[in-house]
Order: sequence, then structure tokens, then C-alpha cells
Amino acid sequence: MSVRDAAITYANEAVELDRNERWEEALTAYIKACEYFSVAIKHEKNDRLREHMVQKTVGYMSRAEEIKNSIRVPGKKQKRVATPGGGNEKKAAVEPVPVKDLTEEELEEAGKEMEAELKQLIGMETVKEALRKMCKTLQLDLQRKKAGHEVMAPIRHMVFTGNPGTGKTTIARTVGRLFHRLGLSNSSKVIEVQKSDLVSGYVNQTGMKTREKINEARGGVLFVDEAYQLTDALARGQTDMGGEAVDEIMRVMNETGPDSTTFIFAGYKASMQSFLDYNAGLQSRVRYAFDFEDYTPPELTTILRLKLKAKGWKIHPTLDPQLPSLLAGGTTKDQRAKYNGRLVDNLVQWAADELNNRLTVNASPEDLVTLCAHDIQVALQRFEKPSAGPKMKETDEDTTRVLEKWGLVDIKEKLREKGYTKLTDLLVVSEEDCTRTLGLDANSLVMKKLMTLVATLRKERVSLGLGPQKVAAATDLASFLESVDCSEYLQLFIAHKVDFSTMLLLTYDDLKEIGVTEIGPRRRIFHAVETTREERHVIAALNRAGSVDTPSSEHDALILQDRLDRLKITTTTPSPSPLSDPI
Repeated sequence: MSVRDAAITYANEAVELDRNERWEEALTAYIKACEYFSVAIKHEKNDRLREHMVQKTVGYMSRAEEIKNSIRVPGKKQKRVATPGGGNEKKAAVEPVPVKDLTEEELEEAGKEMEAELKQLIGMETVKEALRKMCKTLQLDLQRKKAGHEVMAPIRHMVFTGNPGTGKTTIARTVGRLFHRLGLSNSSKVIEVQKSDLVSGYVNQTGMKTREKINEARGGVLFVDEAYQLTDALARGQTDMGGEAVDEIMRVMNETGPDSTTFIFAGYKASMQSFLDYNAGLQSRVRYAFDFEDYTPPELTTILRLKLKAKGWKIHPTLDPQLPSLLAGGTTKDQRAKYNGRLVDNLVQWAADELNNRLTVNASPEDLVTLCAHDIQVALQRFEKPSAGPKMKETDEDTTRVLEKWGLVDIKEKLREKGYTKLTDLLVVSEEDCTRTLGLDANSLVMKKLMTLVATLRKERVSLGLGPQKVAAATDLASFLESVDCSEYLQLFIAHKVDFSTMLLLTYDDLKEIGVTEIGPRRRIFHAVETTREERHVIAALNRAGSVDTPSSEHDALILQDRLDRLKITTTTPSPSPLSDPI
């Protein structure tokens, strides 16, 4: 067992003891974990891994200091230590509050108000019908309770699956209002969160952070968007705090009554199934499932008309009948699946841009707000072209030639299908991409050839003229995207209010959510983001050390050791032996 593995073992033991309120044993285990991590940090050569260990160690030390300051001190009365994850669990438990009895008229009125809301929404017929059935079931359950009968399944949590822009958040708000009208919730509030709102990088802080959001949503709905991100890393066997957030959520999912929290988990269909499979108990606590279909061209046309009307803009009489065919012919099924309702937002903005280009400054008031067919046609051309089309050799002869030279010509079409169309795309191919995305056998000769090619390209990228050597010099979003040959995505980032500094905070899944769905460009952008972040981390580490001649690993280890010395108490557990092998 390496020193780092020993540190992780002690840390896991400390957290378990902490949760079981065995404070003194937990304190000893936290200290031993910090001792081992300090040794590992001192010898770690990987900057990112070392920084990750430093963050973890600081979290463990903070918790150990909190315990040390709270447990028994000779001659003083013992104080109770706050439970990790948000306080005394028994205090946190919510006593069920009886659901208010509604009259038949009130029940019927709640259904009518929901129906009125649904009529305002375009498309989503399957979801609407499912909501009507759910509303009827809830009404009948309330009638049963009023008559003194037991309700079969009082839990109301649900999962929403579908592509971005299909109306999941809108329906979540409709559900919140419906539950409030039926007296199932104390309010109609819907608190929207993502992984970053629930998960912290420090031990024991994720539970507290998640608990705060659960309490904020009490009496209403907690809408967890892209919920699969909480378990994605864990499913791949990686360490992640998302599981702690899921555990915290599951602790309260059996609570019922108007003061409880209703959970709605949302995300892509396949990803959400993996999320539910993460824990059988989680799946059993979800009662309703709604699948949101992509919008059709006629539905998108209706949405476009409504949005323009709401803005006070007009459609030229000759354009209006052409809109359905223009949208159907000017976009592909994949594009509509990627954007859905957001396709209309982009189309309106880009059509307005073209209108501005076309008009003169003395245009009439009517012309200023009237779109014609030309504006829509030009706007449609700005959507990225689908990856299917010309063969790779017709669009990138260099890539084809390299693949042929390496005996990989048989997989070139598979690479293209997944978005790896250029040599710069191949720079960011990982072993995980080979097995999961490309479907290659991990032990096959083809995979070994491909990974050897990737390593060679990375080594020779400057001499070959490949990116992202210009990334470090980028100081704005446009130059950053240009440096990785992805300028066509600039408008997408602008539409989502992502600037250069925000770009460096994005995750791989964030890029997909924004609309960079093709794997090649997405990998290329994310690799550049990681590269830039790493360079900034190195600079920050050197600045912390105070001198370029002082390794940041030594500096971090010294700081942690000083804090550990102040924390340490007498213990019979042996100290870690000197590091004999690289971690």
C-alpha cells in the first residue's frame, strides 16, 4: 500500500467514526490521515494531484480542529460536537404535518388551473397527459385520506428526462404550483440546483451544503438539474463527493407532508438511468417519470411566432407561411435535438442581426421590427453544419494520410462519426474515449496503435503546427476559441453569457449543455481549458512559495506540517514510514 492509499484509508475511517459520533477516535484517525497526506504531498510530482491532496488535507484538518475544540477537556464540561453534514440528525428530522382537507370544489379548481397552464405550453403532449394522470391520482389520494383510508404511495419524487431546451424547468414550476394548490406543499417555490450547488471539495462540507439546499426547498420542490453529474465519476470508479450529496438527499426522501421537500431529478435519458442505477434505494424513492420529447419544426414555428409577438416584432406576410418549411429544411434533426427551444432564441437573435445589416439608418418604424425570409435564411446558415457529410479524406487529407500511415484507416469513419475530424482532435483522445466512445477493445492492437499515435502527436505538436500552443497567449474568449480552431462556437458561449474567465470554470458536461455536442471539438476545448487552468495553478503555486527555486510541493508540505504540529495529540498509532517508492 502506498502512502497516499494509507492516507485515504485513514480518512475514510475518520469520516465513518465521525458520523457515528466517536469523536476521540475520529480525531486520532483524522490526524493520522493528515500525517500520511503530508508525506504524500511532499513527494507528489503531479501538480494537479498534489493540489487536490492539499485541499482534502485542509478539509480534514479543519474538521479535526473543530472536534478537538469541542470534545472533553480535563476539568471542563464536555460539549457536543456538531454532526458532520449539517447538525444533529435527530433535530433535523421533520415531523409530518397533516395535509389540509380540501373541498371537492378546491380539488377541481386545482386541476383546472393546471390545465390552463398546460394549454399555454407548446408541444409536450406526452408530458401533459402524464401530468393530467398524476393530478387525477393525487386528487383521488386526497379523497381517500379524507375518507380515512390509507394511501398506497405517498412519496411524490420524480425524474425528468430529455434533451436541453425541452421545457423540464417549466414543468417543474408547474408541478410546484400544482402541489401547493392541492395542499401537498406549503408553497409553490422551486429551488433550482446543479452539482456545484450541492457538492464541496472539502470533507464533510458536501453534506452541509446539500442539507442547506434541502432546507431552503422545504415545503416546495428541489429541482436537481443534470443530476447524473452527482454519480458520473463514482460510476467510473473515481473519487467524488457527489455520492455524499446523494446520501444526504436519500435521508429525507421518505419524509411526507406539506413541510417535506419534493425532489425532481432532471437530465439526459441515458445518463439519468445510470444515476438511478447508482443506488437501488434511490430508484425506489422516485414515483413519477416524465420523458420530454424534442420539439418538431411546426412546434418550433409556433414558439418563434409567440416569441416575436411578445417582443413586439413582426413577421413579413410573405414569410409567415414559409416558416415551417424553412425551419424543417434549414435545420437537421440532430440540431433540433441539441437546441430545442433554444434554437428559436438563437434564430431570433441572428435574424435580428441580419435585419440590422440589411436596413439603412432611415428605415421606417415598420421595417425596424419586421423580419423577412432573407433574415431567417441567413440566420439558419449560422447553425453549425452536421458532422455527417463528406468523407474525412475530402475535408482533412492530412488526418487521413496519418491514419493510413499508422494502419488505422479502418477506424477513420468511426472517428469522424464521433467528431474526431482533425489532427487537433486526436490530441485529446484518451483511453476512456477509445473504449467507451469508439468501442475499441482495451487490449486490441488497434487501440494500442491509436494511443501510440496520440502520444506521438502530443510530443510533436509544436513542430507539426498543432494546437493548443497558442492557448496560453489567449486573453479573451474569441482568441481562446480561435487557438483551438473552434471559432464557430463563439456565439453559443456569448448567448450563454460565458466570458473568458468563466470559460476556465467550465466542466466537460457544461460544454455539452451549452451546445458543443460533437465529441472532437468538445474534447479539444476542454483540453485547452484544463491546460490553461494547470498553467495558472503552477504560477499560483510558485507565487505562494515565494521563489521559483522553491518547489511548491515542499512549500505546501511545510505549511500543512506546521498546522498539523499544532493539532497533534498523543496517539499510539505508528507514524507513516519514510516514502520508499514514488506514489
